[in-house]
Amino acid sequence: MTYRCKEISGVLVLFGVITFASPAWASQEENTAQALIEVKSKRPSVVFNLEESDAIGNYKRYQQTQIQKIKSHFVLTAALRDCSLLPAIRVEKNKIVWLIDRLDIGFAKDSEILVITMVGDEPTDELLGYVKAVTNAYMKVVVDQDRQNKFKILDGLKAAKRKVDREISMKTQRYIDQAATLKAKGSHGAKIESDIPIHQLKLNQERRAQIRAKLDDVHLRALSAENNPDRSSQRSTIEIENKFWTDKLEELESEIAELTEAGMNLNQRDAELEMLQEEIEHLRAVQVEMGTRILQWEIENDAPPRITVIEPPHTIKKRPAKKAK
Repeated sequence: MTYRCKEISGVLVLFGVITFASPAWASQEENTAQALIEVKSKRPSVVFNLEESDAIGNYKRYQQTQIQKIKSHFVLTAALRDCSLLPAIRVEKNKIVWLIDRLDIGFAKDSEILVITMVGDEPTDELLGYVKAVTNAYMKVVVDQDRQNKFKILDGLKAAKRKVDREISMKTQRYIDQAATLKAKGSHGAKIESDIPIHQLKLNQERRAQIRAKLDDVHLRALSAENNPDRSSQRSTIEIENKFWTDKLEELESEIAELTEAGMNLNQRDAELEMLQEEIEHLRAVQVEMGTRILQWEIENDAPPRITVIEPPHTIKKRPAKKAK
């Protein structure tokens, strides 16, 4: 074979390799796994006025915050508990960086839809495993935790109100004792006649403590039923119990207030008793305000969630891979 022939043959062989290889390259396809999460522009509300100034700017910041939370080490570390042994990521030294590089996270244009996507030539089940792990970690570590924080606020309000309740009871008892002492000494307290039902007031206070214990038990059972779907049928009964004991407590509180006020009105001349009266009245105003806020938060915590998964992690139809330039 001459040199010219060899040259021609070489070109033909090279051309043959290219034409043979091209169909294989062209047939390469990428798999895609994706999850869609709705992130409402405004937090759903039942009671509170949540209208915000610069709502658009605030929502854009909120969107970027959610994206960064998904990319955070806290969320991705949680996700790795479910996907670190999948083939592609298993060999990576820095698995979090690998996830950040491979994940495509962002909002669809002019929408409230947050999209978590991974595209690659890995099997669809594997890609689905990554997207599912990240989505579940975000919902658990961020979204569910935010909801738990709202319940912590409610618990904090209830604890603060119990403290105020105890202080009112303590100061009321102190008032009663001092009034009784003044009566015994025949000073200003001599104006306090025997029609001040001190004994009845003490009985009512004891009864109030018993009802509060009943309500605490009802609240614990309500929380248990909320977290246990198997006990959801008990919720209506628990709600009836809660209303019954709440009404009883309100009636008793009203009676205690009337009995205490009767004693207070008869002792206006005593400076210390007047001071105690002012303190108790102030605490009662706080007690009413806190009770209102607790009721608002109880209703608010039943509002629909702001962030929900509207399309769980899934695979979508393969698409041709982009040709390398």
